[in-house]
Order: sequence, then structure tokens, then C-alpha cells
Amino acid sequence: MDFHRQAAGVNRRLGDAWQAAVALHNLATALAATVREAEALPVRQEALALLSQFEDERAAGLRERIERALTS
Repeated sequence: MDFHRQAAGVNRRLGDAWQAAVALHNLATALAATVREAEALPVRQEALALLSQFEDERAAGLRERIERALTS
């Protein structure tokens, strides 16, 4: 999980919203897998916020996966 946190931070500082969103999604997935869903929630919400600026198919697919995780 530390790797994903670091990746998200680096990409935020670089202004790379896409890579930050991907890293946040990976972090949220890792948190949820270790039964830390409460910690995963704000991470997923941040990833969705970052993804809102992208309209391509990959972004739409990632948004769908995150939204499914939020509602499950």
C-alpha cells in the first residue's frame, strides 16, 4: 500500500491527474482487500474527482469500476 500512496503523491505533485487517479484506485483496492473499506472510501472519491476531467473509454471504464466498488 505504501507504493500506491507514494505513486499517488508523486503524480499529484507532477500534475498528472490520470496517473494519480490510477494509483488512488489501486490504493483503494488494496485497502478494501485488507478490510479497510472505510479508508478506501475517500480514496475512491478522490480518484473519481480526478477522473471527471477525462472523457475517453479508459477513464469511463475506470470510473465504472470505482462506482461499482462504491455501491457494493
